[in-house]
Amino acid sequence: MLINQHIFGAYGYIAPLLHLRRIDGGDFFDTYVRSFERVWDISYPIEESNF
Repeated sequence: MLINQHIFGAYGYIAPLLHLRRIDGGDFFDTYVRSFERVWDISYPIEESNF
């Protein structure tokens, strides 16, 4: 999993990118998976506009 860590006051392309792998006994990867799933759970499609 590739994770972009945003830094306050900096553009996203400047922020570090973490490459995470799931390993036995570790929970860092799964913490990000749960976070991502929570965002998707409250997300909704963008309605097409008439612009």
